[in-house]
Amino acid sequence: MLRLFFILICLSCSLNVGCSTFEHPLSPLEDAEIHQEAIGSWYASKGKDDEGKPTEMFLHIGLPPASSIKPKESGYANFNEVKGEMPDDKLWVNNMMLMTITSIEKDQRIQSSNMLVFPTKLGNNHYANVPSFHGNQVITYKILKYQINGDELTTWLLPNDQAIGELIQAGKLHAGEKKDYVADDTETLRQVFVEHDAELFPPEKSMTFRRIKLWKDE
Repeated sequence: MLRLFFILICLSCSLNVGCSTFEHPLSPLEDAEIHQEAIGSWYASKGKDDEGKPTEMFLHIGLPPASSIKPKESGYANFNEVKGEMPDDKLWVNNMMLMTITSIEKDQRIQSSNMLVFPTKLGNNHYANVPSFHGNQVITYKILKYQINGDELTTWLLPNDQAIGELIQAGKLHAGEKKDYVADDTETLRQVFVEHDAELFPPEKSMTFRRIKLWKDE
């Protein structure tokens, strides 16, 4: 589960409805505001390996180092080269957050990835839209959920595949022409996510991180 979390959140699954890919985000990028409470470093223990060594995951949420980037030089997981050579036009990222995930696996290998996200708040729930770019053009989105309770950050890697399928069968969501993404517009997605959040993000699919502090509370 934890290894799958790392793989999926780094956008390495293929673009299909089973991987919960969306044509539109939960809110427009131009309306995004940085979620200051989420900024910081977070830690989750994954137990110990067969030799008794700890396996861990670290999550850092911050801001991109510059207001614009060149896709070819970025090193972010958001950029998609499926359509051929990637354009190198500048991409403005001043209203996005930078998420860095580092995982120490059971064999003590370290995996790390960076990706750009922008937040949406619906009621009391927080989501992160993860755009997949070709150059500076968005192709599709992933949508994660997260909740902050004091020094705890609970994350859901992606909406539940089964719930997405059932919503498509019920006609509340609609697959794209090639059945490889959810095609509904932002307004429809927002309504569905509000009404079906519990099915889309069940508690057993979550992971909880603790905030890393560099000082002691008095």
